[in-house]
Amino acid sequence: MFNSKQLIDSIIRDKKPKLFNDRIDLKEMLYEPNYINALIEQYKLYISRHKDLKALRETTNRYFFTLHTFVITGIVVLYLRGDSDFLLLSGLLSIIGILLCYLGIRLLIAYINHSCIFYVLVREIEKKLPLLGFEWEYIILNELEKRKRNIPLYMVMGIIIAIFLVAYFIFYTLIVNSIS
Repeated sequence: MFNSKQLIDSIIRDKKPKLFNDRIDLKEMLYEPNYINALIEQYKLYISRHKDLKALRETTNRYFFTLHTFVITGIVVLYLRGDSDFLLLSGLLSIIGILLCYLGIRLLIAYINHSCIFYVLVREIEKKLPLLGFEWEYIILNELEKRKRNIPLYMVMGIIIAIFLVAYFIFYTLIVNSIS
C-alpha cells in the first residue's frame, strides 16, 4: 500500500523545510523560560490539532459506514424486487457504493499523510524538550509492526474499504447478469 513515511521523508530531504527559526540561537534560548513556555504551548497546539483530526476521522468513519449500510441495504432490497427498473436502480446504487469506496480511500490517504507529518513535526519539537513521549511511542509501534504484533488502524480501514469495494463489484456483476 501507499507508504507515506517514505514520501514525507523524501519531501523533507528534498525541500529541507525549516522547523525552527534560524534567527533564534537555540542554545541560548533553551535556558530562557519564555522560550520553553512558547515551545510547550506550540507543542500543546499540535497535540490538540492531532486530537481534533482523530475525532474528525472517527466521525467520518461512522458517516461512511452508515452510508455503506444504507447503500448495501438499498441494493439488496431493490435487487430482491426483481423488476428491471429496480435492478437498474440497484446497479446505480452499486456504482454509488464504488464511488464511496474511492472517496474513502482518498480520505484514508489524507489522514495517513497528516498523521505522518504530525509525528515528524512533534518528534522534532520533542528533541528540544526533556520527555520524548511520541518518539518512544513511534519506535515501539514501528517495532510491533515489524514483528507483526500490531496492525495499524489505516491498514484495518483499508481492508474494510476493500471488502466494501469487492461487495459492490459482486453486486454490480450480479445485477448486470440479471438484466442481460
